[in-house]
Amino acid sequence: MGADAIVSPRGTAKRRVKASFVRAEPLVVPKRSLTNSVQERVDVRVLQVLYELPESDGLFRVGQQVDAYIPAGTGEQGDRE
Repeated sequence: MGADAIVSPRGTAKRRVKASFVRAEPLVVPKRSLTNSVQERVDVRVLQVLYELPESDGLFRVGQQVDAYIPAGTGEQGDRE
């Protein structure tokens, strides 16, 4: 939680930007974006996280799908009490 992400427009992996973590929504909600794939599970719940994108000269548009890479943590935070 709190890690920066590498984000690129869907299908354009060579154009990457670094996005900053803003916050995680406090509730887990049902998945709303469905693809109608036969293999898709519709009973999935998701934790929504918000990231801030930098100025990118029109690379991103409102509502556009993106590919995001968020590095996994080391597990140290889960070990703390």
